[in-house]
Amino acid sequence: MRRAFFALALLALGACQPLVHYYHYQPVDPLGWALTDTLLFTVPVSSNPQPHNVSLGIRFREQQRYRDLYLVLEQRLQHGAALRDTLHLHLANERGRWQARGVVLHEHEVAATLARLDTLNPTTFLVYHVQGPQIITGITEVGLKVE
Repeated sequence: MRRAFFALALLALGACQPLVHYYHYQPVDPLGWALTDTLLFTVPVSSNPQPHNVSLGIRFREQQRYRDLYLVLEQRLQHGAALRDTLHLHLANERGRWQARGVVLHEHEVAATLARLDTLNPTTFLVYHVQGPQIITGITEVGLKVE
């Protein structure tokens, strides 16, 4: 009886977690992420017509020098239209302490938007930065998660 209750509790806990449809990180040029460097993510077709939660993640080295990052997440739609969200990522507090997981290599993820995925064609997302400098260093990878 006790085992059955435990198994049922684990099953119920697992059911509360959203299913991940797509989760992928892409490397950024180790010499620096230029303002013109756009990362392209192609999310497979979804049979679920409901909106999906989309999150954006970054991985960065300790030497990264920005407390805040501004990234744009753009979803390409049919007929050339696009939906854009500018995301403000708070990486460090006022004292400069990282608010991201990790010691040498840090990871930070932020909820971005709700998006409907095409049920016939893959959905394309673009990610680029809009920081003041043309090239930012210290970012190693950028990731997209769709649940």
